[in-house]
Amino acid sequence: QLGMIPYRCTRRHWINWKYLSIRQLGTAQASDSRGNVAKAHKKRGGKGFTRELNRIAESSRSKKDIACAARERDRLLAIVPRDEKQQLRLIYNTFLKACANACDPKAAEKAFERMSAQKVPVNDKTYGKLIEACARSGDQGMALVWEQRMIHAGFRPDAVKHSLVIAAHANSGNLTSAVSRYETMRRQGMEPTEIAYNSIIMAFFNADNPKKAWHWVNVMRRFDMTPSETVVNAHPSIFESYGQSSRLEPTA
Repeated sequence: QLGMIPYRCTRRHWINWKYLSIRQLGTAQASDSRGNVAKAHKKRGGKGFTRELNRIAESSRSKKDIACAARERDRLLAIVPRDEKQQLRLIYNTFLKACANACDPKAAEKAFERMSAQKVPVNDKTYGKLIEACARSGDQGMALVWEQRMIHAGFRPDAVKHSLVIAAHANSGNLTSAVSRYETMRRQGMEPTEIAYNSIIMAFFNADNPKKAWHWVNVMRRFDMTPSETVVNAHPSIFESYGQSSRLEPTA
């Protein structure tokens, strides 16, 4: 607590007292900031305080966007207490989303290393974003590495993670491995997600094999899914040549 200035004191003592008071006040303000973060975390269901970081991550498409996300991440890390491990993990996982959306696996790996150095516990979502960053950039090798590290850490890949590995194979042009992983998922009773189908379809289009691509469009439709706008807009003439509208309504 801040006391009164002593009646008898030199100017030097008064300056030291004043400096100490300012330092104490700053510590109190920092403590209040951390407390406010904790209150916001509880009041908004646990994720409200990362709202701005999540907004940046959702629209991240370049290194400039990642740099912007990093500044917001560091701002949050400066005010969240070190013992709030779940909040720290949420901050890092949201930043990893920015790396994945910007197709930057190297930035994601650096963030993971920093996360480990600070002893922030990871979860399956952490590895999911690392795999996604590799998948979007077509780095199938690192996608498989992160999948193995995920398994060694005690997390079992779900349908989303398997689909991301399929996307990594397809985006790198390795359609044999992509289709093989797809068939393995089916045998294991798992349902591939849209990213797996879209990546395979796009890869066959890029390989100048529209008939095979259209085969996968029909496979996708059988499971009540349709190609993304990105796939359709990338090859509008091919979709039109097969007599399909750009909206691609599922067939009966």
